[in-house]
Amino acid sequence: MREVNRRIVLAYTEAVDTGLEVTLDVDAQLVETSKSEAMYCYEGYKAFQPIEVEWAETKLVLADEFREGNVPASKDIKRLVNVAHEALPVKPWQVKVRSDSAAYDQDNLDHWDQKGWRFAVSADISVPLRAAIETLPEESWRVWKEEREGKGSFESSPKSRTFRPENGSTRKTARIAMWRSRYGNNRWRCLQMGISRITMWW
Repeated sequence: MREVNRRIVLAYTEAVDTGLEVTLDVDAQLVETSKSEAMYCYEGYKAFQPIEVEWAETKLVLADEFREGNVPASKDIKRLVNVAHEALPVKPWQVKVRSDSAAYDQDNLDHWDQKGWRFAVSADISVPLRAAIETLPEESWRVWKEEREGKGSFESSPKSRTFRPENGSTRKTARIAMWRSRYGNNRWRCLQMGISRITMWW
């Protein structure tokens, strides 16, 4: 099937001017099932959890894998992204990888960095990361979106912070794009539960 997929991608790139930008979107989804042999997922019900890597600019699925519901979404992401990249014909592609925090692993980040790829990965809120974010001055935050009926708002900071992930010996620091949310009681979620979304850019 891998060879068949490679030929499909080759035929597509020969027929369509795709440009050289390749954003590899990594996504795993829980699919609830009533099959007796299915495993329970982290949300407590029986499910399968297929994962795929899509070429975002074309919507072509370059790699996918069917998995049991109890398999962590983070398992073998580096390998699957490599398979997706190998499905592309040889060209000077400008590769970027985009994923949620399932890919937030130092081995993945270093691997993509060594290949010269850029990436955006949501990060788990650790104590050092929270500390780096909280050094931002209050006036640096800007309203991004207002919730209906005055229930709250989401804010982003145009000022970035660099941060060296603490779970490995990376050669670089990462740039953090930050969002936080405010609720009707005027308290920031980021001060109670962590920033709602952190993206690591390299």
